[in-house]
Parts: sequence; C-alpha cells; structure tokens
Amino acid sequence: MAKLRNTMQDYIKDMKFSNPSDGELLTEICYVEVLEEGTNKWSKKLLAFSNLGIFLFTPSTNRACSICPPDALCPDGPTLYSKVTYQDVFTFEKIQNNFN
Repeated sequence: MAKLRNTMQDYIKDMKFSNPSDGELLTEICYVEVLEEGTNKWSKKLLAFSNLGIFLFTPSTNRACSICPPDALCPDGPTLYSKVTYQDVFTFEKIQNNFN
C-alpha cells in the first residue's frame, strides 16, 4: 500500500484535488466497502487520510494496464467521490454540540 499511497499523493496534486501550497500529505490509504446512498448496493471505494482531511475515491472501472504495476493507476486513476477537511468535521461537531 505504500507504493499506492505515494502514487495517490502525486495524483491528488496532479488532479488539483489539493492546493500544493497547503502541504497536504497522505498518511493512510485503504479500500473500503460503502453502502451507496438511497440503494441497497455496496461499492468499493478508496479511502485516503491526509494531514488536512479525508478523501473518498471511486476506483476506475477500466481494465488495468497489462504492462504497468497496479499502483501506477494506468490507464487512469480513480474519481474523486468526496473530500472533507478536518476543519469541516470540527465545525460540524461544534454546531451539533450547540443543539444538544
């Protein structure tokens, strides 16, 4: 998973999912199964934690390249499904605590 984390770090910068000047670094990455909202379907997602937030990606549905290693994201990378900053999480918690 370390190679995939490094590849995803570059991918996040290349796709501009993060501002390079923020110094965002991926710390952990793993595959998870999530229940799609409004359905009974489970789908595979790629969950990535950084020092600034949490990314959730939908893996590519294209067949992997037969030449490159799997962590090369060839022919294409995952699609950003959702991103939440830790600031958003803390703000939500603060708002929720004000109503309790």
